[in-house]
Amino acid sequence: MPRVNDLEMSARIVGVQEVIDRISELSGQVTQQALRRGLYAGARVFRDEARRRVPVRTASLKRSIVAQTRTIRVGKDRIPAGVVTIARKSFAGQATARGTHRVAQGATGGRIQPRRYAHLVEFGTVRAKPRPFMRPAADTKRREALAAVERVMREEVEKAARRAALKPRRPGR
Repeated sequence: MPRVNDLEMSARIVGVQEVIDRISELSGQVTQQALRRGLYAGARVFRDEARRRVPVRTASLKRSIVAQTRTIRVGKDRIPAGVVTIARKSFAGQATARGTHRVAQGATGGRIQPRRYAHLVEFGTVRAKPRPFMRPAADTKRREALAAVERVMREEVEKAARRAALKPRRPGR
């Protein structure tokens, strides 16, 4: 009985060199764009899960969780990265036990700045127990985020390859 590993298949594809030439013509800019869009898609998965898990008192912290792509340095290289972070936003109003109301006081002018207290919610304080939302989001959605990155990058490269195939080839190439 043949095993799966024993199965052999061969095929002859006509025009392989032309396809390889077209794919190699895809510029670095296209691959960078595909990478950035893929990383952003993965970051959105984490962002959505973190927003779902964050404790809500005024919804300011929930609204300030954002997904971005950034370029980071690794040694001498600069590489794109998908990032979920707390935005530098501030929201009108002040948190109270009864909800939110507008107050103009202090250095912030009565504005709620989630970036200043998000870490205290995540890790807790001497008086408040930790209520993690970012770490569990990353732990539970890792595979889904990687699948989103792969799916979007594949779509972007295929789209670029289709556009390249539609372009007329220049003489001498």
